[in-house]
Amino acid sequence: MARTKQCAKRSTGGTSTHFPLNPPGSPPVVPPSSLPEPLPEAPPREPSILSTTPPPSAQPTQVKIKSVRLIVKEPAKSGSRSQGGDHWCSLCNDGGTLLVECSTCWRSNCSACIPGITEIDEDSFKFLNYRCPACHGRRQRFYGLYQGDQPFFPEGMLISETAKSGHGTRINSSPLVIFELILDTLYKEGTPAKALHMHMKAAFASNPTDLKLITCAFDIDPEKTKTHQTRMKRLVKGLNSGNFERIVLIIQTHTDKGHGGLMYRGDGESSTSLSCGISHFFESVISSDLQEYISGRKYSLMVLAACGYFFDFPDAREELRDAVNRFKFCDAFAFSDHGLDPTRLNPFINEFATDILITGHQSAASLPLILSSSSTIRYTGILHLMQTETGVAMKHYQRFDPTSRPSGSRFPQQCSRCRAYRPWRVPSPAKKKCNKSQMFKCKSKKCKGVFEVRRQKGYRPLPKDYAKIYHALI
Repeated sequence: MARTKQCAKRSTGGTSTHFPLNPPGSPPVVPPSSLPEPLPEAPPREPSILSTTPPPSAQPTQVKIKSVRLIVKEPAKSGSRSQGGDHWCSLCNDGGTLLVECSTCWRSNCSACIPGITEIDEDSFKFLNYRCPACHGRRQRFYGLYQGDQPFFPEGMLISETAKSGHGTRINSSPLVIFELILDTLYKEGTPAKALHMHMKAAFASNPTDLKLITCAFDIDPEKTKTHQTRMKRLVKGLNSGNFERIVLIIQTHTDKGHGGLMYRGDGESSTSLSCGISHFFESVISSDLQEYISGRKYSLMVLAACGYFFDFPDAREELRDAVNRFKFCDAFAFSDHGLDPTRLNPFINEFATDILITGHQSAASLPLILSSSSTIRYTGILHLMQTETGVAMKHYQRFDPTSRPSGSRFPQQCSRCRAYRPWRVPSPAKKKCNKSQMFKCKSKKCKGVFEVRRQKGYRPLPKDYAKIYHALI
């Protein structure tokens, strides 16, 4: 049987009766004749606006329909959730009106997009099943409501023009935990984890407890690792008391310039700073308890917000690949810029979370579009690791721009010969192609300074819609 409910409205549009407010100290505004007589005012404590009772037409319409437990026909939803299906319509990404839940997936649709559901009385819903447009498939007639295996409306149901989302999208508000592991000496305000938590709150407005942020700062003494392990065990135990189906792990630390290892103590400048290989870091800092918890989630994402010195060492890159495979992360991201600013990652992480975690798109198909619209790719290369049938695939995305990043390499800020600031002469498009390297000359008079850019092998451009972004399998 079809399940219905109501939720808060996301959009900012609507209808109302136009009636001006009375600023404090100004003469009273005479209400329109269509409005009823105002209620008697209480003795004012201070100047206030005119108090009136709005007309019945100005009151928001409430659709009172009983939410009943429904018998779901096969194929049934996988898993169990106490709050039912999604709280937002998958067709218009909005709420505020009557929602009917799909019997075969987690999507919900509203009466504004499927007007026909308002024609069904409350008792009839008990004997019907609803299947959303995504469960019907493309180029198939949309019947919507079924009585057993037979369509309730043989001619099909109409989808309103308010529907704007693509086929198969949704507003996924299944429980999500954001786990932040940050080196204690780093600045802890405006971090990618906190920015993501703030960004995701809109999708969890109906159930704020389904979104949780946990921050764990670490500065580990090699002789007292048990203290950190005990703390991690306590945090994971608190997570087990909830019903979080997805997890985003964001690790923020320094990277050693000498071997590409990750730091677990110090600020990266003092002699007390300590680092270790990526494999050992994941085993010791993340702990086996969190590893077991991550492997049991339906979706897991890892973001390594650290400087990209590890990218220069093939062994360090392979250690990162092995760690992603061992922890069973569905997706993982790292960054190849040596002087990485973590706040630069916020636009990319937020857009990826919107497209993948909320809307439900596939990461491999959506990533080129996300990169083309994000400012993060201008400052750093992005390394994407993804689970496949044959193991973990690792692909590096980098921006190639003849005026700023020729062959993915940054221009030096000044000429080493004459000290001029940004003096490089960019060749015309007809001359920019080269086999192995490309020379850029200084534009200063009587200066013979040059800058050589070597062509990076293996990088191929994305389709024309995503110009200037190249990728290569690592």
